[in-house]
Amino acid sequence: MNQITDILPMHQGSIAAIDVGDTRIGVALASKAARLPRPYSTLINDAKIWVNLRQIFAQNAVDMVIMGLPQNSSGQDTDQTKKTRKFGQKLEDNLSVTVEWQDEALSSKRAKNELISRGKTFDKAEVDSLAATLILEDYLKEQSIRSI
Repeated sequence: MNQITDILPMHQGSIAAIDVGDTRIGVALASKAARLPRPYSTLINDAKIWVNLRQIFAQNAVDMVIMGLPQNSSGQDTDQTKKTRKFGQKLEDNLSVTVEWQDEALSSKRAKNELISRGKTFDKAEVDSLAATLILEDYLKEQSIRSI
């Protein structure tokens, strides 16, 4: 009983986080058991997005999605907020997942700063998947605080 798989139940499933943009969608995952978010992928937001998300969700037993909610600096909805809410509704309707919302304020900027601090070159896709990871991390932290 020295392997992690001996301790943790199998098929716990995953939570996904999504950072929706007009061009790309950053995806992060965390096991429901370990709750440690990690960048997973960046997808092109095109006609194949629903097939690609369905495949990722099936492969990782995702039944809950945390959506980054973009708002302006005053906390008001923007055109992107409306697009993101519509996308979240389609996720619930078409992929049978529960969607919860998380403020995504400055997640892309934080992701970019993190990648710069690592001192390596990166592209926008890496920023998007790391931004999704930060959104998921923020959500999980807030859930932990609420449960205290």
